[in-house]
Amino acid sequence: MIRNSTITNIAVGTVVCVACTSTLAQVTVQSSWLFSTDNGTSWLPGLISVPDSQPSVLIRMQVTVFENGTQVPFGGRWRFTDAMFEAYSTTSTSNGDTASSILQHSVALLPETSLSGGNNAARRVGNVLAIDRRDDTTPLGTFPGVFVTNRGSGFNGPLDANPLALLQFRLALDGSLGDRNFSSAFLPFTATGGATAGIGQVLVRDTQQSTFTVQPVTVTQIPATLTVIPTPTTLALFTITSLFTTRRRR
Repeated sequence: MIRNSTITNIAVGTVVCVACTSTLAQVTVQSSWLFSTDNGTSWLPGLISVPDSQPSVLIRMQVTVFENGTQVPFGGRWRFTDAMFEAYSTTSTSNGDTASSILQHSVALLPETSLSGGNNAARRVGNVLAIDRRDDTTPLGTFPGVFVTNRGSGFNGPLDANPLALLQFRLALDGSLGDRNFSSAFLPFTATGGATAGIGQVLVRDTQQSTFTVQPVTVTQIPATLTVIPTPTTLALFTITSLFTTRRRR
């Protein structure tokens, strides 16, 4: 599994800041995952289990900005601005899961979204199924990756939204039992205007400054696991088969 420890040696990026009144320590960002087993009607966070008869699950990754430990409200001071990342579904052994319908967007307001297709795709590297920049063949965790920006549109208030959806895709399950662990590697990049984010960082904006004030903030990732378990019928068939095999051996 690709764990947070692989991306925690942070190189603090350049801060584009004029007359800032806040410090980096006051602003934090979390990334988390949501799962939907009913085609997007409802979403569940964190840790869920599905039967091996479940054909697919919708997966969504979002970021949330906090100030002094409190989630910034809709229209609050701090807004997510830019991110570059790869997203991972990791298993203990390689399986046949596939990802499709990959959506990213510059603005996405939860629960209403305006996600659209981007220049990205899924690729498998051993036991890791990665959402990455299309045609990327470099090792996982390196540039290029999926770039998402929240600039350019305030229509219906997406620029004010917190949390923001960065990515959504459909994970087709091959029926194999066990865990699918979800994580991301946030990659370094330089945004329009010269603000830079280091490894494990995203850019946020201070809307109370008279100039376009952007700074990098390290992302804390919230662990997420989807576990495929036997359906009652599968478990019953397994029990019957085991009993039959045991009797024949006797």
